Order: sequence, then C-alpha cells, then structure tokens
Amino acid sequence: MHEVDSELIHRAWKVLVDSRDACAIEVGELIAAGKATDPNANLIKLGELVKEGDGGKFVPVELPKTLREQDGVTIFKSVRVGLQDVAIAHLVLSRAESTGCGSRIEYYHG
Repeated sequence: MHEVDSELIHRAWKVLVDSRDACAIEVGELIAAGKATDPNANLIKLGELVKEGDGGKFVPVELPKTLREQDGVTIFKSVRVGLQDVAIAHLVLSRAESTGCGSRIEYYHG
C-alpha cells in the first residue's frame, strides 16, 4: 500500500519508523523508494529516540549531530506494532484514573 508519494519519500532526510523489519516488508512506499532495506536511508526507530531514565520514566535521547543539523522533510511511518496499542491504552487509562474522567464498566468482557 502507498500512502505517501514516492517523491516525498526520496526528499525525506529522516524517516522515523516503529519497526524497521516490519517496514521492510509492509510499507510499499519505502520499498518502492529503496529505503526499506538501504542501510544509509536514515530509518530511525522510534524507540531509539527515548531511553529509560530514573524511576522508569522515558526521556528523550539526543540525535546525532548529523541528523539534528539536516533540514528538510522528516516522515514518521507506523505499521502499528501491537506494543504501541498497549502503551497508548495504558496512558489513556492512567490519565482517566488520575483525573477522575470516564466511567468504569464492571465485569465487562469485550
């Protein structure tokens, strides 16, 4: 499937991805542009942008100077790694509980 024009992919200096392996087989526009398997394509895994800090909190990681100084297009391409869904659901539930927002449905078995 192609969601982004190939020309834009070629112009992108950085492509942030959730999974390099999944993008190499699932993302048509990266495959067609030759970036899915190109070691010089600057495919950056989202997980490489954060690290676990004190108390288990995630903190940003500083990008290498060569990536920080580049102007131009940056693209994020997600193939929906399941762990993202779990992390987002956890964040939403935590926020709802801490703010008293929403309603708990007891014994709900989806």
